[in-house]
Amino acid sequence: MAAIQTTEKSGSRYTKLQRRFLAARMIIAYLGPKHFDIQPSCRRTSEGYYYDVYEPFQPLGKTILMVYGFTIAGEKESRLVRFAQCFAAAGFRVGVPVLPGLKSINLQKGDLDILTNVMNAMVKEAGIPMSIVGFCVGGGLALVAATDMRFREHIDPILLIGPPYSFTEVWAELWHRDIQSPDTDREWDDFIWQQLILAYRNHETLSLSTTELNDITHLLQVYCFESSLAIKLDAYERLLKPHGFLDPLDVPIDLGELERLSPCDKLRNLTSQVLIIHDPQDLMIPHTQSMKIFAELEQRNLPDRQRLLISPMFSHVSFRAVVDLSDLATLLDMFGELFST
Repeated sequence: MAAIQTTEKSGSRYTKLQRRFLAARMIIAYLGPKHFDIQPSCRRTSEGYYYDVYEPFQPLGKTILMVYGFTIAGEKESRLVRFAQCFAAAGFRVGVPVLPGLKSINLQKGDLDILTNVMNAMVKEAGIPMSIVGFCVGGGLALVAATDMRFREHIDPILLIGPPYSFTEVWAELWHRDIQSPDTDREWDDFIWQQLILAYRNHETLSLSTTELNDITHLLQVYCFESSLAIKLDAYERLLKPHGFLDPLDVPIDLGELERLSPCDKLRNLTSQVLIIHDPQDLMIPHTQSMKIFAELEQRNLPDRQRLLISPMFSHVSFRAVVDLSDLATLLDMFGELFST
């Protein structure tokens, strides 16, 4: 459902219908078999932070910062790379920062510092407002980075896919709930992912062999989109079950730091248009988190500057085979806003 309908922007390069068409063409390209011969070049900011840049063949004069979530593949995650290539093929200059915390399945202030630094470098290079596309946990961090007053007039719009509002709330829900006895396929999927993360982060304590660690690393790299439940269950039996249940409560966490990295209570001075898409079946980041972001954004008293779509059509970095014409039109409108000027 779309909570707020956006209106036409004065001076927009394209009409709403044209932007919808451009978004549809880009999404079809993402889903199709076409190979994109657009490879990134590695850049470094003056402070020494790295980011990949995908240059368009036919530039629109638009720049996008793309931020991934928890993935040890990071900026090389295959779905993220294809997304960046599709945006570049559509005319966008795309930057993808290297975020060590998210690549180690961890939340760190250092990633937020890197984000703001890379954003500042790309804004200066572009000389025009830059858009952000943020996925899952990375979307939450990107939203916090965008609240930096240096970017008040330089970031617009922001498109978020399944973002968290409070990392503390998500941690409490994701790690502390009782999922030791999964029943449904979705619960097993969630449980195995959790145990893989804990095994990866504690591999030295568990004395995992090099082969076991390599197998766990590979499975985490392709877990969400290339592995069937049968493969995951087999990996659980071989790699995880022999070590017993890995209790998330044993993982030390600074809840205060999580809250400082969260978007909650930081959005009222943000002037950017914020577009949010969230899967109601998302087990990692509940869709209620996006509802809370939307509610705080509404308090800015900026009509038509926030929009929320709760739909199973798009989750994390993947489009689903679920089609609702009303949701599809709204989703295309949201992606189409990236083509606005």
